[in-house]
Amino acid sequence: MARPPKLTLDFFVHDKDARSDRRIRALRRKHGNDGYATYFCILEVLCGEDGLSLDLSTPIDRETTVEDCHLRDEAHLLIIS
Repeated sequence: MARPPKLTLDFFVHDKDARSDRRIRALRRKHGNDGYATYFCILEVLCGEDGLSLDLSTPIDRETTVEDCHLRDEAHLLIIS
């Protein structure tokens, strides 16, 4: 009997020089290391979600993500908008 397909990830590749990517550098310029940490926290949250997608359509979904990533108020506004 075949195993059901897995819809989540156990890990993702984080390149040793991810901080040098031009998009990550722009993120860090604008939001500092908090933006960098938040980006990778959201990737971690995505890995645990079925289908690797994050539903932020309801207030409870947004609040859970904010709590999971320990976001401050100003970062919270980025997720809501």
